[in-house]
Amino acid sequence: MKEIFWVLLVILTAIPGLFVKRLVRRGRRPQSIIVTTDALATPLAYFRLASRLHRAGFSVLVVSTGHVFMGLREQARRLAAILERYQVKDGILIGHGKGTLAALSLPDAGRQRLHHLVSLGAPFNGSRLFMPIGFIPALRDMAVGSDYLLFNRMNCMLFQSFSPFSAWQDEYIIPFNLARYGQGRDLILDQVGRYNLVLGADNLNTVVEFLEEQYPERTTAVEQARAIENSAPRAETAAPRAPKKAARKKKTSAKKTSKKKARR
Repeated sequence: MKEIFWVLLVILTAIPGLFVKRLVRRGRRPQSIIVTTDALATPLAYFRLASRLHRAGFSVLVVSTGHVFMGLREQARRLAAILERYQVKDGILIGHGKGTLAALSLPDAGRQRLHHLVSLGAPFNGSRLFMPIGFIPALRDMAVGSDYLLFNRMNCMLFQSFSPFSAWQDEYIIPFNLARYGQGRDLILDQVGRYNLVLGADNLNTVVEFLEEQYPERTTAVEQARAIENSAPRAETAAPRAPKKAARKKKTSAKKTSKKKARR
C-alpha cells in the first residue's frame, strides 16, 4: 500500500522536478554523497533520502544523469562532467536503478573521483519488463541480454567498495530474482517496492545506519574543523590571484649615523 503512495508522489513531483536539476546540501562529515536518480524520477523525489543523509552529517548532491531517451553511456559522460564540476573526491555514489547502471560505464577520470558504489534496486541482470519497449535507449540498455549490461555489468568491481541493496521484491525487475547481483554481496531489505527503497522510513534508516557504520564520524575538534572545510561538493572556482609584492622599505642607516654624529 505504501508503494502505491510513493508512486503517486513520484508522479506529482515529476513536473516541478523538471525545473530542479540537482539538490545540494552541505554537511559536517568529510564524505560527500552523490545520489543519482532512477528512470522517470526527478531529484525532488529523493528529498527524504537527502534529508536523512544530511541529518547524519553527510554532504549530499542529488543529480539526474539524463532522461530515458538518452543512452546510459551518454548519461555516464554527463555524470563524469558533474563530478568534475563539483570537484568530488573520494565520493560515495548512491545509485537508484538506472542511476547505478549509468555509473558502470564512467570513464576512468570520473570513476577515480568515487570511493564507494552503493546500489539501490539496480537491475544488474536486466529486466524483461523493458524488452517490449527497447526503442527507448535507456530502457533498451536496462533490458535482459543488452549489450550494455554484457560489457559493463562487472565494472562495479572497479570501485574500491561496492554494496548492492535490493528490495525483497521489485515490481520493475521481472523476474525479481534478476535484481540480485550474486557472489554473496546482496543486502536484501525486507520491505518490497522500488520506491520504498528511497522513500520508506525503515529502508532509509537501514541504508544510513550502514553508511554511518562504514564511515564513523570525526570526534576531535581538529578533525571536525577539517571535515567541515572539505565536506561539501564545490563548484569550479576561479584561479587564485597572485599575491602582491610587498613594497621595499627605504634604507634609514644614513639618517641614523647622521644623528649620532650630531650628538657627538
